[in-house]
Amino acid sequence: MSFLTLDGVVVPVTPNGAQEGAIERIGSESRAYAGNLRSTVREEKRSWTFTTRSLSSSEESDIRAAIADGAFITMSGDILGGASLLVSAALNGAPSTKVKGGFRNVLTLTVREV
Repeated sequence: MSFLTLDGVVVPVTPNGAQEGAIERIGSESRAYAGNLRSTVREEKRSWTFTTRSLSSSEESDIRAAIADGAFITMSGDILGGASLLVSAALNGAPSTKVKGGFRNVLTLTVREV
């Protein structure tokens, strides 16, 4: 199984290119006057940032098509222990790197659990 798959497209992530973000809590927490914790947190959602290796134009276009328009897509792979999640992915940057014979892009993606 691949490390990361978005909507059926294998995303080649660099060895140090995956980082899990802070957990987003749905609800709130506060302290009562007596000091006890009061919580209305009902759910927690995860987010990740991924950096790809330098991509060929076909790999890049496949990934861009999979995450287009902020659609909800399926994320799976070893990063989730073989499970699948419904996520929304966004492109954060696409700097070009010079390689033999031209340039290739490296994509930085933010993926959020929905």
